[in-house]
Amino acid sequence: MAWHGMAWRAPLAVTMGRMVLEPHYCSTYCQWVQLVLGSPAPHLKQFLLHHHKLALIRLRTGGYPLRIATGRNEGSGSTNVRQGHRHGHRYLERSNRTCLICRAPGVVEDLKHFLLECPAYAQLRQTYHAVFAGHTATATLLQQPDQCTLATAIYDMVQHRTSVYLD
Repeated sequence: MAWHGMAWRAPLAVTMGRMVLEPHYCSTYCQWVQLVLGSPAPHLKQFLLHHHKLALIRLRTGGYPLRIATGRNEGSGSTNVRQGHRHGHRYLERSNRTCLICRAPGVVEDLKHFLLECPAYAQLRQTYHAVFAGHTATATLLQQPDQCTLATAIYDMVQHRTSVYLD
């Protein structure tokens, strides 16, 4: 199967309103990265616990339900209709996709906010200081050599987000 000519889409299942990974998600991602890069990526060469590896892969592929993405489907009567996108599809303006965890007004919950800025995760960023120290961009954070600790930190942040969001 030729992976390089098509957009990669991971198979997802929906359970109780939340997206969860199917068992072959991880191996599909690893095969795709190997084909595109010609060798395994650094984050795939290190030994990671399975649930930590899945957390890192989901983050890298946009698989977490951050408001920047979920807001595309949260349209209500107060939103605009986006021209040329699924006739009549309603979406929440980007500026209204605010973080539901810290509830800071006007702060969009995107990847950078989730990983580096949200005050709700300040304690976890302090716990994993070696991972987050000196990073101001998500690209540099995700390219660091210690992918094991990064994966653990992301897993813990997602667990914290889930517990705060569901309370």
